[in-house]
Amino acid sequence: MLLSLAESQNHSWGYAQMRLLLALIVIIYLVGVGVVLSPTVRSTWDSEPASVLADRVVKALPDAFAWPVRAVHVFTGS
Repeated sequence: MLLSLAESQNHSWGYAQMRLLLALIVIIYLVGVGVVLSPTVRSTWDSEPASVLADRVVKALPDAFAWPVRAVHVFTGS
């Protein structure tokens, strides 16, 4: 009984670590998307109506979602 309790605690700790790692990856990814979208938002925030801002953000989303690919290309030089 005691051994199985220790094993279940180890599994719980492993799951908690994996969940933390996945949460950090998602947070970093979303922050990167925000960083890529920030110039678009800043350039249209005060000067354009909300519909234009939304349109430009929607058009910039594919590039924003692909920021990790561009980062790898920058680091590898390809």
